[in-house]
Amino acid sequence: MNRLATDRASSVSWPIRLLAAVALLAVGSAVAWTIITTPDSPGLAEPVGAQLENIGVSNPVTAVLLDLRAYDTLLEVVVLFMALVAVWSLRAPSRSLAGPASAALRSVVSLLTPLMIIVGGYLLWKGAFAPGGAFQAGAVIASAGVLLLLSELPALRTRRMVALRTGVAAGVFVFAGIGLGCIAVGARFLEYPDGWSKTLILVIEAVSTVSIALVLVGVFAGNPHVLTSGYDEDRPVGES
Repeated sequence: MNRLATDRASSVSWPIRLLAAVALLAVGSAVAWTIITTPDSPGLAEPVGAQLENIGVSNPVTAVLLDLRAYDTLLEVVVLFMALVAVWSLRAPSRSLAGPASAALRSVVSLLTPLMIIVGGYLLWKGAFAPGGAFQAGAVIASAGVLLLLSELPALRTRRMVALRTGVAAGVFVFAGIGLGCIAVGARFLEYPDGWSKTLILVIEAVSTVSIALVLVGVFAGNPHVLTSGYDEDRPVGES
């Protein structure tokens, strides 16, 4: 594999390499110049802080991501979802991700996994008033899922492929569904009704945490059938 990569790299002509180097230098210089010459600004901390009471959360980051700029966050969740769809479409073979797991590894993972799930839940809850939220919580819970896969413990696997796909898609559909519900009550897309901001943000965060965790684990696994109880090394990706 390394020799093949080396052969491909050596086959690139020097003008192309020079052009790529010049392009990278130009982009890097433009970014550096923009950062250096950007004037000092008081930022948006004050106007965001003035809206926190109406939004229902005290963490300005959560307020921006899930209320003031919720559409951007929805697109981020969609990007993660599409990334997993792209990985699954590659039809990677559903081979074992690790060799036979030792008893020591299984014991350690069995102890760490519940703790990591609790930490993920804590980060989700803390996001309302301090740094945290769905993405951080999902990443921690996904790490627990990766450990389960590497140790070949079956606790992560669902019984049906439909349950896995539902969990993966739930974040996008619940997020977008709440936005459409806002339109149905006469507001704009993702413009929460008065008094409902905190509740709807909590629902979006909780569902997105599960979806983000499943997406990250799914990308790591490469094949959805690795995450199901009917695991079969020779089964094609498209079969349920």
